[in-house]
Amino acid sequence: MTTKIDLRDVFIEHVATLRDESTGKASKLDLFVFFVLPVIIGGGLMIYSENGFDSTSVGIWIGALSIMAGLMVNVLVLLYAVKAVGPGEAEVEKQITLIKQVNANLLFAVLISITAIVLLCIAPLFDDLLERLVSGVIIALLVNFTFTLLMTLKRLKVLVGLRFKDGSAG
Repeated sequence: MTTKIDLRDVFIEHVATLRDESTGKASKLDLFVFFVLPVIIGGGLMIYSENGFDSTSVGIWIGALSIMAGLMVNVLVLLYAVKAVGPGEAEVEKQITLIKQVNANLLFAVLISITAIVLLCIAPLFDDLLERLVSGVIIALLVNFTFTLLMTLKRLKVLVGLRFKDGSAG
């Protein structure tokens, strides 16, 4: 694969953010919540649904994911302008770590939204069984996207708290 579109590092860096802060090891709970639980939810809904997404919901999801991906790219651009500041080296290192984690999470969320958009566009082309399977994958991606976005919001909150904890802009 050409290195220009090889995005494995985006996935690897995102997974690396799913670590227990106290041990530095991968958090089994985080891995479950971000990867296994979405598959369970997507698979469960696929089994119990009679068909995939209807054309109206496909259009709505494509629009919503496109807007979210665009907003996340804007946050990434703003994030690159952030300069870590603080009274001590530990504060600066914590901010740099959070900036890198948020970057990895946002890039992964953009990748997930692009993948879901592509699948939403091609799912109606398949027969019923394959369309239901692809719909289950799309639901799993949407659940993962939501969890990743929530984690990113939490990290941004912590970053802002570190940056402005003494009431100054730095």
